[in-house]
Amino acid sequence: MEPLTFRESLDIALRQPEYWHALLHPVVVYGLGFGWLAMVMATLVRHRRGEVVALTLVAIGALAAWPVAEFGHRGYEQISVIADDDGRAWLEIHRDRAETVLPLFYVVVAAAAAALFVPLRWPRSRRPLFWLTFFLALGAIVAGGWISRAGGKVRHKEFRYAPPPKPAFSQESHSTRRPSPMIFVIT
Repeated sequence: MEPLTFRESLDIALRQPEYWHALLHPVVVYGLGFGWLAMVMATLVRHRRGEVVALTLVAIGALAAWPVAEFGHRGYEQISVIADDDGRAWLEIHRDRAETVLPLFYVVVAAAAAALFVPLRWPRSRRPLFWLTFFLALGAIVAGGWISRAGGKVRHKEFRYAPPPKPAFSQESHSTRRPSPMIFVIT
């Protein structure tokens, strides 16, 4: 049997949801991080265009949590099969953490959108909405690190310094749970 060409191996990888999960999750972590740093810089120079760029980066980074969660959910079983016992425990913890804080990322998207568009109608809302987004984005960055820390231990034994903690939910509770879709209610 001949080895696969680069294109053939790429085609196979792109059909795997766990590959997409691993490929896209840095968009959340780094996108939010760079967006938040841009918010710091825009604040220091007091530049509205800088704020717009920063808020857009934050919104994109937080919005990327949706496909990352969806692909993670779809690839869960495949990774569960190939992980060792501790890896499966870390995988469950990773999933529990993601499902717990996923709504925070949606709140960050909503706050960034509000900070971008509400001031067009009500200019006095600009600073409070900016600072609300600033602190929510910081919380999402910390939450993303918390989720990623468990995810990195699934297949990387070298990152495991202690046994996995007991998961918060039993296996049965996850059989029908799926990541919540991104829903915005506008009143």
